[in-house]
Formats: sequence, C-alpha cells, structure tokens
Amino acid sequence: MAATHQSALTRTIFHVDMDAFFVSVEELYDPSLKGKAVVVGGQRDERGVVSAASYEARKFGVHSAMPLRTAAKMCPHAIFVDGHPERYREYSEKVYKVLTTFSPQVEMASVDEAYLDMTCTARLHGPPLKAAHALHQRMKDETRLNCSVGIGSSRLIAKVSSAQAKPNGVLWIIPGEEPKFLAPLDVRAIPGVTSVGLTTVIPSEQSGARSWIVLAFPALEDAGPAVRDRAGVRGRGVQGEMAQHFSRRRPHGEGRQSLRRTGSVGGNSKWNVVRLPV
Repeated sequence: MAATHQSALTRTIFHVDMDAFFVSVEELYDPSLKGKAVVVGGQRDERGVVSAASYEARKFGVHSAMPLRTAAKMCPHAIFVDGHPERYREYSEKVYKVLTTFSPQVEMASVDEAYLDMTCTARLHGPPLKAAHALHQRMKDETRLNCSVGIGSSRLIAKVSSAQAKPNGVLWIIPGEEPKFLAPLDVRAIPGVTSVGLTTVIPSEQSGARSWIVLAFPALEDAGPAVRDRAGVRGRGVQGEMAQHFSRRRPHGEGRQSLRRTGSVGGNSKWNVVRLPV
C-alpha cells in the first residue's frame, strides 16, 4: 500500500514540442513544400534572420536566428518563405485546445511548446507512456501537425527528453533513471547551459584532466571561482530542477528555496553531484 501511495505521488510532467512548427504550418497551406529544404522568415537576399528551418534544411547547418543570407549560402537550394504570424497563432490555439483535453494544468512556454502536469491522471488517461501516445495521435488527428513528447518527473527532464525524442517521437524517463539518462548527453543539452568555458576552462583549472562539469551541488565540485563564473550554468530553473532531482538529504522543495536565497550555484556539501561529460 505504501509503495502504491508513493508511486501515485510521483510527479509526471509532459513537455510537448511541436516539430518544426512554423515550417509545418506553412506546409499545410502549401503541400508542395513537404520533404524539401524550407526556410521561414524572409527571402534569401533580405537582411532578416531565420525564424524556422525544416529538418531537410537543418542537415546543411541552417538554424533559427541565422542570417537569411548565411542560410542561403549554406543551403542554396532551400525554398525561402515569408513568415505568417497569424497562421502560427491560429494553430497554436488548436494545439492548446488538444493539450487541455489531457490536463487542466497546461503552461504554454512559447507558441509551439508547452508543459503539462499529468500527475495523478492515470485513471483518466492510463500510465504516462500510454497517455503520451494518445496525446501524440490526437495532436496529429486534430491539427495535422507532428509533435514530440518528453516525459519526466520535472520540467527539466521532460524538456531534455522531448529534445531527444525529436522528431515526432515520445520518450519517458522513468523516475530514478535521470542520472543514467543525463550522463551520456553533451552538457549543452541541458537548457540554460552554454558552451562558454566548458572545453577550455575546466580542463585547465583545478578539475585537471577529468574533462567533465558538475551541475548539481556542490557546484563544479572543487573547481575554482573562475570555472564557476564561466561554466555557463545560468538561471534558477536549471539549478532548481537539478537541486530537486539529485538531492537525497533534503525535503522536496527545500533545495529550491535555499537556491533562491543564496542566488548562486555553489557550496553546499550535502548535495549529491551529477557529472556530465564536456
């Protein structure tokens, strides 16, 4: 009975990320674009930036925020399409309506991604993986768009897992398996972590030849202040989620409060550590 009660209390968070959303919406209006290298955001000779790129264009290195002219050089055969914000808003609303049929707790993180709290919804939708596949299929049926679904016990894990599920997939990280899931990933897979200093500073500082970075507490283990300042760990969201996941000595939520109070990423030896390869 106790084990069942504990299982029911485990948080279940979905991160739903629409695949190449702007491009996919444009394909609905112009089916001839499907399967081709498409860049949304303007024409190849304009001074704007890429809003979105199809997976075919991404194979050539094109990505969002890249100058349009650079994208044209990297992928000369790409089809360039002007953006249509009104279309994206319309389909974002359709996406939202589908999500609310699975949980009343939906938070749109942007026009094309959202978090759902699916905790204690098993009686309605079944276990997490079954619910995710049902959501995945309903999204396709009602919007004609593909999405990727990440499932985890926190927003952070759900977001990272949805990125690993792309495109058009579902990935569930079973509670307790987070370290095994995170460890093989490039450290830049963690939202809020940049590449600044990771490959240059950390091997040359006190961490020596270990060539990895510690993201949970104690932050960066015994590396000096220069490493902590330049490691690129930013934002309460990442630190707080890591603190919640990998502390085994504090009650749920206490780590997040402590982090807010200190405003830093270092120094508490009571936390277990998670080491990710650089």
